[in-house]
Amino acid sequence: MTKVLYAIIVVVFPINAANAAELITTQSADVTSKDLPLKFVLEKTTWDRDDILIWGTVKNTGSAKYRIVKVIFTVRTPKGEFIGRKTWHVEPNEVGPRQVGYIEKKFVECEGRKPSKIEYSVIGEQ
Repeated sequence: MTKVLYAIIVVVFPINAANAAELITTQSADVTSKDLPLKFVLEKTTWDRDDILIWGTVKNTGSAKYRIVKVIFTVRTPKGEFIGRKTWHVEPNEVGPRQVGYIEKKFVECEGRKPSKIEYSVIGEQ
């Protein structure tokens, strides 16, 4: 069983030195298994016309330690078309009870296509 949570995220990215940054709004969806006590919080995203850069945290709300924690990001267009997918390990890789792992400036390649939706799923191995 999966849960889906939606949030609106504002994405800022530089166009070039001659232009101001453009603001875009994206929607995010959490597709992590409901049984997994690892909660991802998307903190910041930027788009540089090639990649979407992502910052966030994964908190272990359970009582067991996870030795490997990864987040899978899927990026889509406003029409829901697939743009790209990338998997990143959190740092530190091992996340104990009530501890936090970090995703800092990780990217998903967009090939110049403007992202609108970011889906993320956390995976943990004990």
